[in-house]
Amino acid sequence: MSTSLIDSASFGTYIQSLRSVNHPIHCIPMAEHPSFASGLSKLINKAISSNSLFDWHRLVCFPLSVLSSGPRSQGVFLTFPSNQELTHTLKQMACLSEAFLRQATPPPTKTHNDPAKNMKRPVNRKLSDFNIKGVLQTLSGNSSFFNPNEESLNTLQQKHSQALDDLKLPPSPDPDTSPICFSTAPICAAISFFPHGSGAGSYGLQPQHLKDCISIIAGDASTFLLTSLMELVNYLANGHLPTDLRPFLYGAQLHGLCKSNRDLRPIAVGCTYRRLITKVGLRPFIPRLCKILLPYKVGVGTSLGCEAAVHTTRYFMDQPHIDKVFLKLDVKNAFNSIRQDAVLQEAQKHLPEIYPFIWDCYSSKTSLFHGNFSPDLAQPSSPLLSMK
Repeated sequence: MSTSLIDSASFGTYIQSLRSVNHPIHCIPMAEHPSFASGLSKLINKAISSNSLFDWHRLVCFPLSVLSSGPRSQGVFLTFPSNQELTHTLKQMACLSEAFLRQATPPPTKTHNDPAKNMKRPVNRKLSDFNIKGVLQTLSGNSSFFNPNEESLNTLQQKHSQALDDLKLPPSPDPDTSPICFSTAPICAAISFFPHGSGAGSYGLQPQHLKDCISIIAGDASTFLLTSLMELVNYLANGHLPTDLRPFLYGAQLHGLCKSNRDLRPIAVGCTYRRLITKVGLRPFIPRLCKILLPYKVGVGTSLGCEAAVHTTRYFMDQPHIDKVFLKLDVKNAFNSIRQDAVLQEAQKHLPEIYPFIWDCYSSKTSLFHGNFSPDLAQPSSPLLSMK
């Protein structure tokens, strides 16, 4: 059996190097949907069948290796490797060598003093993703990201908890537990639920790429890919991912969103595969979680629950001739202060069916990449798991 030329300790550095020279396209050209879907399906099947780090590395690196951006026309990326080039790339990826990294050259970056020119690129990119909401947010100036540097890294590290030494983790999943199994229908539905413009995480695979490749345009390759994704979700949902790969596949790309007070709001964009498993795995159990969370949490399983809470509060406050006091509390950095052992204990109690997957996400450190930095931090798998 082949072994990876890149050990687990160096894999994060390798991914960051690959990201620095390859900038994945946002939408795959329609003519190339079948070739990409076929290549991705083959890599998924190989990784599952062998469960070796070598084949998992190939799967993770695949989007960054073949979806590199080229000339742009009206903000839409147009280049994609041909079938022969794709086959050649797959053969080269078998080595995962530094020579493969040197083949790509980073596209030139231009900075302008004119804010309008600096805004043009993100607006065009969001338009190519059909992300109209993102375009409006960019044009209104309500969102901007800090460029990764030592200062932003230190600020984000203060907001994300390091792995605690006093964790009291519950027992690991019982290997004799009946495995959970999902069909292709919830996989397809979960992919369609991703909003336009969803980020790619650290490995270049955007939800839009999956939408492209399971569309009818991809032909038979879309069916094969959907079946492979189903097998991948079932495989990882039952806790079979190699331990050395968990920090990377269950980690995230960390960004700093500028707030009005010049502070940073941490935004963690997880791997698309992990987000897909979370969507598929949690959806069947939302009615069960609603009984636990309601009426204290109205954002889960209740259509427009948060909006209803806001309007009800306003109606209450607008009532005249009633003595009332309204107290609003905002826990500082609440989401990033959650203990991993607390999440695992609640998951074991209320979500035993997908406990193996949640255990893989929470029982060890995960890597949050920020620019060229890769600190080891604790990263929650899903906001839903943080509400109990």
